[in-house]
Amino acid sequence: MIDILGYAVVCEADCIADASGRMPASLKTEAEWAFFQNGLDACDAVVLGRKSHEVTPNPKARRRLVMTRGETAPRRLGQAPTVLWNPDHADMQEALQLFETGINRLGITGGQGVFDYFLTGPSAYTHFYLSRIAGVLLSGGQTVFSDMREAGPTAEDCLSAAGYTATEHRQLDEVSSVVRWTHSA
Repeated sequence: MIDILGYAVVCEADCIADASGRMPASLKTEAEWAFFQNGLDACDAVVLGRKSHEVTPNPKARRRLVMTRGETAPRRLGQAPTVLWNPDHADMQEALQLFETGINRLGITGGQGVFDYFLTGPSAYTHFYLSRIAGVLLSGGQTVFSDMREAGPTAEDCLSAAGYTATEHRQLDEVSSVVRWTHSA
């Protein structure tokens, strides 16, 4: 059984990125970044989308499972600890085997399509950590889940509807907080 941990940081309007699809600096605080990095350090591999992979450096050489529609079969990307995977064409276990080491804990870092994929079904999150930065509003930005609209539902509504319960709340600093949502199934 794989522990699947989601990590998203959102603004007051539940956006993970601005209208251009980029995560602005205003969504990063020192306390939230430390929480996020510590969580990923405890994971055996990180799952992210192709666009996020292309723009995000990997200085710690973490194993990356990159979700992409541009592949038909999972494959390793060069010598890097990266595997490209299209969930429409291959089972996640098949892709994880390409790391040639046991994967017991996955950290899911987004974007929206990646967050949607793990929300329900056999690969649902064990826990989803929803961090929120107070005072930041990204009007017209990209929401954490695709079922969300500007007038609602909220990220919390989506998690509740998918069978998650808020189990822990932490204030990380004066503007950053995180709630752990636990899947009840």
